Amino acid sequence: QALEKKPPAAASSSPYFLIRTELLVHTPILSSLLRHRQPSEVKYLLAQRCLQDGRVADAVEHYLDFLALLQEGLQQQVPLDGGSALPRIPEVFLEAASALEQAGRHQDAITVCEEVISRMTDLIPRMLRVEEWLDQPECPSPGAGLAGGLLSQKKESLRCLAWRAAGYLHQGWAWAKLGNSKEAITQFSRCLGDLLRVQLYGSGVEPAGSLLPEVEVLQKIRLLSLIGRGAQFLELGRHKEALLDFQHGLQISPGDPAAASYLVQALWELNRKQEAAAHWQKFSQHTPGEDGQQEGKGRPFPLYLVSCLKQAAFPHCESLARSVQGYLGTVSQDPSS
Repeated sequence: QALEKKPPAAASSSPYFLIRTELLVHTPILSSLLRHRQPSEVKYLLAQRCLQDGRVADAVEHYLDFLALLQEGLQQQVPLDGGSALPRIPEVFLEAASALEQAGRHQDAITVCEEVISRMTDLIPRMLRVEEWLDQPECPSPGAGLAGGLLSQKKESLRCLAWRAAGYLHQGWAWAKLGNSKEAITQFSRCLGDLLRVQLYGSGVEPAGSLLPEVEVLQKIRLLSLIGRGAQFLELGRHKEALLDFQHGLQISPGDPAAASYLVQALWELNRKQEAAAHWQKFSQHTPGEDGQQEGKGRPFPLYLVSCLKQAAFPHCESLARSVQGYLGTVSQDPSS
């Protein structure tokens, strides 16, 4: 009777066994978890986490340790099997510069960015013409391989351009923090000049979600640089030039709260109070929640841009709102004014 009975099914194939044995071995996720990390990877992951959590002093220490490890030889410190946790090296330098800026070490941040700028100079073409939108053909064509290789090369050029432009952007904010508005304007202008190398083309009817990620980063860098330069123009009393920068910023990103608030301030400083009040009323109708939801739908921006996003925020929202509301109250009582 025992021989006639069918043997019980293996535990791994039983419907009551939640994890099959074969899933516990030779899986990419498990391999990545158990893989031995190199010292440089550990240092970078610590630095990245500290920067994300706002522990700036610890982030600076780990980033500087990582850069010191790089000087000992990259191939000995970083695995080249594609499983490394490290991003591209220029991004690490820019993240280190961001940490240094937030720690108040602005001159050191400028020096780190200069390294990125100098390294990227020979890798960027004089002019770069790129399709603005992602091209997703339904069926591959005979020349798809060649076209894909060309697109990949252009994307790499866009990344190099973004890294160098971000270097100028960080230097601009660093000089602004050091109180040197003229030098800050110079760096912001270099950033904007670099971005003029890119010529975008497309029908303009595609949804926003299909925008090339590299193009999105470049547009954000352009916006942050315009806001930064415009803010420094305001510091120097060059209000008309500041107004132009904020207007261009709103063309790139309509409804951006920082650019909109700076635009109102520039109009106010030019004594164009009626226009300033009209713009303020228009922008104040958009609740922060709506703007945040729209921004949250897009791709996350690189970590090295987070500090620039914070610095670009308009710092005088409450005082500007009081001034505009006071003006509107006066006008409502005396329309002739």
